[in-house]
Amino acid sequence: MPPVTRLQSRKQRAEVEDSSSESDTERDFDIDDDGFMISPSNLRYSLDLLDEETRDNVNKAIEVPPQFTLRGCQAGDERCLFLITEPVEYTVRTGSEQSGYGIPSCTCQNGERGESPCRHILWLLDQITNQVLGVQRSPFSLTKYGYPTELGNPYDEISDFHLDMLADSLHCDVVGQSPDPNPRRVRETREILASLNEVPTDSYRPDLFNNPRKGRRVVKRGDLEQTIFRMLLRNDDFFQYFLSSMRADELHSNQFLSLQLRADAALAGLQQYADTTITTTPTTAP
Repeated sequence: MPPVTRLQSRKQRAEVEDSSSESDTERDFDIDDDGFMISPSNLRYSLDLLDEETRDNVNKAIEVPPQFTLRGCQAGDERCLFLITEPVEYTVRTGSEQSGYGIPSCTCQNGERGESPCRHILWLLDQITNQVLGVQRSPFSLTKYGYPTELGNPYDEISDFHLDMLADSLHCDVVGQSPDPNPRRVRETREILASLNEVPTDSYRPDLFNNPRKGRRVVKRGDLEQTIFRMLLRNDDFFQYFLSSMRADELHSNQFLSLQLRADAALAGLQQYADTTITTTPTTAP
């Protein structure tokens, strides 16, 4: 009898489980029958370009299912920093060739020992690849640094995509920006709560969402929904737990809304740049 992969084993278990369960099982990395690596984003990667040592490192990195939360990201001097917790926090750095971070690095033990790629780099760059390139018909070719050749230099792609827009897509904040609630987080929180209450998103609790505030305290006595609303805005782990526990068809969101939110973020960035330029440009007397 041929060996059963972890992916096959999970499928067999899923067939036995009650199909009416309220949430889907969270995905992790796996190897399918054709030897392609399947990522949490459901992307396929070919490992043909990897030498034996790197392939072993990849196999070790994906043995433990990821339980990651992306805490935030920040722009630096020709580099970007991403903060990942599991629940210990690690920092993944990727930058231009001149920055010294042309090859992504991680502060975990494997990363410090030079055993690349570690599971944090694999997980993060998979999330970035999914946003920048999306699902493709042919498998991506994974490099020994933990990202596909099709992505090119991760930092260049992040710069072209814009870090704030990528942060929105990855459900994290850019460190040092406005303390006001992230508009995308507010919108997705409303979609979650409206879906659970089976009401149209735009009709759900206008008292909360017309002028959203995190509030000085999380708990709002006598209002459980507002308490959950504040927790979803404040706590990244709680928000990611809610998001991963709901099936895609349970949310009112769609691809067009996602594109609209991305366009709104771009326009807001242009407006902020224009306002800054007008404020800082010196005026000359006639």
